[in-house]
Amino acid sequence: MNLTSIIMRVVSLTAFMVVFGLTSGAGTIDLQWVTSSLDCQNNTFCATVQIKADATTKIANSTIFWSYNNALLSNPVATSLNFDDVNADYQATSFTFNQANGLGNYSITLGSGTATGGGPSGPVTSSEDVTTAWKDVVEFCFTVAAGASGDSDLQFNTTVTNFNDTDNEPPSANADVDLHTIGAAAGLNDPARCVPAALKVYLEGPYSATCINTAPGAQCIDLNPSPFGQLIPTSQPYNVSPYFYAGTESLSSIPADMVDWVLVSASTDGTTAGVVETKAGVLLSNGDVVDASGGSRLNFSTLNAATNYAFIVRHRNHLDAASPSISSTSGVFTYDFTASGPATMNTFSNLKSIGGVFVMYGGDILSAPGQLNINVEDYNIWAVETPGFASYFDSDIDLNGNVNVFDYNIWSTNTPTFGNFLSITP
Repeated sequence: MNLTSIIMRVVSLTAFMVVFGLTSGAGTIDLQWVTSSLDCQNNTFCATVQIKADATTKIANSTIFWSYNNALLSNPVATSLNFDDVNADYQATSFTFNQANGLGNYSITLGSGTATGGGPSGPVTSSEDVTTAWKDVVEFCFTVAAGASGDSDLQFNTTVTNFNDTDNEPPSANADVDLHTIGAAAGLNDPARCVPAALKVYLEGPYSATCINTAPGAQCIDLNPSPFGQLIPTSQPYNVSPYFYAGTESLSSIPADMVDWVLVSASTDGTTAGVVETKAGVLLSNGDVVDASGGSRLNFSTLNAATNYAFIVRHRNHLDAASPSISSTSGVFTYDFTASGPATMNTFSNLKSIGGVFVMYGGDILSAPGQLNINVEDYNIWAVETPGFASYFDSDIDLNGNVNVFDYNIWSTNTPTFGNFLSITP
């Protein structure tokens, strides 16, 4: 439907209100948008319209008129969640939108009443109740423009949005038709963006180790599986001290070329204080850091493709590394830690060079705030866990499921190494 058609429907509704002398006061209806999901793998954002009332009531013919940021979102698809059941006196809902102007019009229509005796010419006997609890009405799923800026900006037009009361008819001849009053109508300004980062990084432990498993890339995959079975957890492991990352990233199955989980933060100034978003990523043997949902990149949802960011990569027993501040190209932030260096960041060690290939220093087991370096405190943790077998150990620097002298050798070679602990902490 084009904008002219939508405007004509609005004009027709306004005329209907004038002819029948519609009044308000039957009850108060509140509306809100809530985020349903953001799927960056498929560039899809979904949001749900919810409804509640000040007291239990019913609605008849209704229209929800709303707008959205058409520079970021396009082609909304509606999925009815309630108010479309012919057995509850409703007909199928209808939805039209105008992409050029970012407008949508969703209609609920009361049925003929043949199911239970209700309908537009008689009292509603079985239509759904709207109560004081939020109830889903409809979910809209949009295509997200790659690299676009701005937020979703989902808003209700309360002038045109109307909910007719009960049976959609005057209670007696020539009487007014009641409308429910529109109370609060909460919009949603979710960023709803999918901004990818193409990052490549090596961990010294699995990069320098002699692999047990045949690795398809430069890093060993000896946790995947180890001789003792699959040791990599399916859920991100950084929800503990000192990281306390609350992300819900998880895997239904471990990718065949996965080395381990890493934690990646985007910062406006290369410090922890400037971090705007953090994601747990899947590190592959070729060095790529990818999204837990799949694909070849790590997807962020609040970054602005027009802003420069430094990317901080953390691992549970390697020294943190930070990129310089970089800009995006065609909406993608790209940085190769393995080739680009630098070997130092703000005069502190950042990456280690092994034959001209840069890797994250192994041995920073105790990544506590103020302790971003490799020293005797890391050794103390190793000493407690060694010898360890067949588990996901913090001291397992070469990532093969065991804690032994090979892990010690990596730590010993790198101690003391000082990281940029003045500006970066877990």
